[in-house]
Amino acid sequence: MKTDMSSFDIMAVVAELKGDMRIKKIYQPTPAQLRVLLRYRDGEVKNLIVEVGKKIYLSDYAMPSPRQPSNFAMTLRKHLGNAVVTGVRQVGFDRIVELTVETGEGEFKLVFELFGEGNSLLIDSEGIIRAVMKRRRFKHRELIGKNVYEYPPQRTNPFEIDARELKEIVDGYGSLVKALAGPLGLGGQYGEEICLRSGVDKNVTNLSLDDADKVISTLGELKKGAFNPSPVIVFDGAEPVDVTPVRLQSYEGRVVKEFPSFSAALDEFFTERVMDDAMEKVESKYREGLTSINMRLQEQARAIRRFNQNILRGKQIGDIIYANFSDVETLIDTVSKARKNMSVGEIKKQLKAAPAVQGYNSKEGVVTVLIDKVKFNLDLNMSASKNADNYYSKSKKARVKLKGARGAAEKTKAQIRDYVKKGRTAAEKDVGVPVKRAVRKLKWYERFRWFRSSDGLLVVGGRDATSNETIVKRHMEKGDVFFHADIHGAPAVVVKAEGQPVPEQTLEEAAQFAASNSIAWRSDAAFLDVYWVNPEQVSKTPQSGEYVGKGAFIIRGKRNFIRSKVALSVGVKIDEDTAHVMAGPEIAVQAYAGNGVNIIPGRMKSKEAAMKIKEMILEQTSDADQSVVKKLNIDDIQRALPTGGYAIVRDRKR
Repeated sequence: MKTDMSSFDIMAVVAELKGDMRIKKIYQPTPAQLRVLLRYRDGEVKNLIVEVGKKIYLSDYAMPSPRQPSNFAMTLRKHLGNAVVTGVRQVGFDRIVELTVETGEGEFKLVFELFGEGNSLLIDSEGIIRAVMKRRRFKHRELIGKNVYEYPPQRTNPFEIDARELKEIVDGYGSLVKALAGPLGLGGQYGEEICLRSGVDKNVTNLSLDDADKVISTLGELKKGAFNPSPVIVFDGAEPVDVTPVRLQSYEGRVVKEFPSFSAALDEFFTERVMDDAMEKVESKYREGLTSINMRLQEQARAIRRFNQNILRGKQIGDIIYANFSDVETLIDTVSKARKNMSVGEIKKQLKAAPAVQGYNSKEGVVTVLIDKVKFNLDLNMSASKNADNYYSKSKKARVKLKGARGAAEKTKAQIRDYVKKGRTAAEKDVGVPVKRAVRKLKWYERFRWFRSSDGLLVVGGRDATSNETIVKRHMEKGDVFFHADIHGAPAVVVKAEGQPVPEQTLEEAAQFAASNSIAWRSDAAFLDVYWVNPEQVSKTPQSGEYVGKGAFIIRGKRNFIRSKVALSVGVKIDEDTAHVMAGPEIAVQAYAGNGVNIIPGRMKSKEAAMKIKEMILEQTSDADQSVVKKLNIDDIQRALPTGGYAIVRDRKR
């Protein structure tokens, strides 16, 4: 079964890595794996999965990552957060992929080495290694921070040679298939395929120019296939055994499954295997957990039976002693006196004459009796009445313990019900099962901050200077209402009136939204003044002596002020099996989503707050929608939050 990718596979994947995209965040799920979260211009989000030394592909799955990012991941985030990807290339025909990105610091290259043990490096515009996943020293180069990055010795690119060059390589390497697989870097599988397609004997050692031309022509056809792929997963029976960007003649007659892109095929082939392994672990962990709780319940049931028996036995023996009080008292007195003057042997001999006596223990000072078919011990250091009281006391203590045991058993039963209800969710979290991200095209306003007011009107706000400009220039129309907090460092917020008068309630909600998404949140402010104006009062045209920076605007005329609190609610709306996250005033979120978690400025970090919000929304979600919310990506919640720290308000009061 295929475990890594060839140079030709990598060529096909790189051909698909096109489009206007940014690096949103970088994770390191394992020491050898990176997950680069890419956001395309149209709002689509994909995971670029890289396992150094093995493979690279786009995935709809998010591999679980450690709570504490690695130093390498943190360094990449520091330099590449929100970086624009300006180019993706395969270095020659080697198993090396470069992402060229543009940041505020300048240009960087994120390099993935997919051969040998593999590596990943961050290279600055001067070619200096700024970060490296694995520090390594080789004969021709050193992969160490602050060194100049050097590529390994490059192979001959089979797609850039002519027939004569191919003949020379084959003549010097032993056979055609060995030359294709080795020095030309195609690997055994594609080497065999080229021989099969070209009709040239794979074992030929002295390649003719005519045959070399045939091989070169076949190489050209194969290259076209990499850029116009017809990817498939190949099966052996029901078992997937290979994934290729083009149909191979060597697999003629095999069952295959077609895909729209090579990354989609790779995603299913590699991720499904990870999923299968993970789900086996989940099932095992789930059953272990359930077995452990059931074993505890069984032990508690045994304890309950034991306490019930002790209650009945204690009372029964106490009653027997009092029913035979005179005989018991006489027995205790007789044996107690004998212990002073007689040996143990003599006492036992004398007790044989007493039919009720079953045994005598001199060390413990007890005599065992059988009365009314009940066998029990009498303490010779106590009177008959004290022996009876002792058994009554044991009965009472057993009754107290029984109550505790029953309570514990009820808790265990509730825990089992809760465990079964949650199913394998907890086990999936512990094991780390890849989560498939719902793929959907975002609506235009989802690129910005947004919410729907309790009156149903759309309210959008900028995330930065660029999006502020976009909202005002492209999306603000006559009849809309423009909002801005009366503070430096606040978004442009627009209420889309849709040709109708904007209700007072929506104005108040939009003001709160503008205040909460301003710098006031980071300042722990409780209230802030916000003003609103009509679109015709908003201008980018400065008068003499004025300067208007990017994302800023000139407001002319009267401003209408509203005093607003700095607080938001985060809710999740389920629509056609998709979870939509919205952050806005509580009344609006409740009207839109029917659930919500209220937040105010605080000290909780973004990821922690998002995870807690998801957990609390799950508690408010119906059983039918639980699965949809569980699939909700934490990043989507983080994206809806204002910038800063957070505190969760459980009583909905501030």
